[in-house]
Amino acid sequence: MRKLALPFVAVLLLFACESEPTPQEYTEQTGVDTLAVLPAENLDPLPETHDCTIEGVMDEAEQFWVRPAQVLVGLVHTENADGTLRSTLKAMDTRTCTEINSIQLPSPGTEAVYYLAEPQYNSSNRLVGIFADRDIYVYDAEQNRLSPKINPTFRSERMMGDAETGAIQKLIVLEDFLLGYAADQGAFVVSIDDAGGPENLLPLAEYAQPNTGRYHAAFALPQSDGRQQLLLPEWVENTFEMDLHPVFDEPVELLDNATEGARNNRHFVLYRALPNGGREAIALDLQEHTRVELPDNIANQTVGVILQYLRRSAD
Repeated sequence: MRKLALPFVAVLLLFACESEPTPQEYTEQTGVDTLAVLPAENLDPLPETHDCTIEGVMDEAEQFWVRPAQVLVGLVHTENADGTLRSTLKAMDTRTCTEINSIQLPSPGTEAVYYLAEPQYNSSNRLVGIFADRDIYVYDAEQNRLSPKINPTFRSERMMGDAETGAIQKLIVLEDFLLGYAADQGAFVVSIDDAGGPENLLPLAEYAQPNTGRYHAAFALPQSDGRQQLLLPEWVENTFEMDLHPVFDEPVELLDNATEGARNNRHFVLYRALPNGGREAIALDLQEHTRVELPDNIANQTVGVILQYLRRSAD
């Protein structure tokens, strides 16, 4: 089991090369006259740096340069008369240092402030995640559009505890997905390579640990060639980071015919398709965020026998 802690995840080892995603058909929101942003293939060669500045951006973490599109995206926070903050998304063409968009973001209804998803791991480098409290938006720098709001959803119902429950603690861009963690509710994944806009991707399996109430999940991230990468994300309280725990070095073809009742336990079994037409059992321990290596005399048994072995081994 490889353990990857952001921001040092080696994305090229996790995902196969992908073709350029199609433009997302989001509702365009413009606050100023927009200029055409050339697609990456028309920019040859791409500059390594730029000299543009978005006025009002107070911290490097509040801006991101979408280099292939040559667009600088930043968040500007200003104070309202009542003391609350108003957040504006700014976009600037770094070829001319000209502002091409200015969008006032909706108030999240709390004292929460908007942040950019970080770090940006996206081979096309055109999508920027933005979040505040429980709300997520995606800005497409090439199409110059902001997505509709999306809120994380989960496989099982979540109970609200205090005001902090459900607040997004972390959000990152990983290829065509947003991976995040919501306080007391666990990890979630949003697919951002969908023509209809961002869409929640539910986990294959999810387990609520009885003694802690913490949620553990297994996510299968689909690739354009039909293969998938399995992630077992873990929130690390003392570092405020997520360990992704990828199961494979590269995407594989998964065979998943588990029943619904089998998807809410600590242990979960599915299969990997082999080139010779056979299959390999993949046993997961969601609580420990790891794949369990099976002995030969167990690996070829039924799912029921494998699960019994996993439970005995965990005792």
